[in-house]
Amino acid sequence: MKKALLILLIPIIMFFGFNRISNAEMNLNDGNTFLKNCKLSLTGSGGVRLNEQDLINSEGCTSYLNGFIDDHNLETSGTPAQWHFCLPPHGTNQQYIRAFIRYMEQNPKKLHENVQVLLFSSLSKAFPCD
Repeated sequence: MKKALLILLIPIIMFFGFNRISNAEMNLNDGNTFLKNCKLSLTGSGGVRLNEQDLINSEGCTSYLNGFIDDHNLETSGTPAQWHFCLPPHGTNQQYIRAFIRYMEQNPKKLHENVQVLLFSSLSKAFPCD
């Protein structure tokens, strides 16, 4: 009985979870929307209650950032001198998002660039490998 209920619930949970993320306003071709969503992420983590769409958009920033960092960690091998950036051992998403926001605010002429390029640039500047 429990197994049958679980099998029935999994597709429902997956549908609503994926549907929620698919509603995120994500344009990874440039930094404009991503910057807005990352600012929402910091606002939400600061205790401000976000409406549902803003919460979904902020999760889009955090989710993409996590995937970006995971991909970087998987692809890096060898010595730190060969890495693009070196994150602190106990760093947080908020630190990385703040680094991205700071970089974009200091370099607004780059907002048209691809999000992946902007994340590499911002994290490399904030967390260089010594």
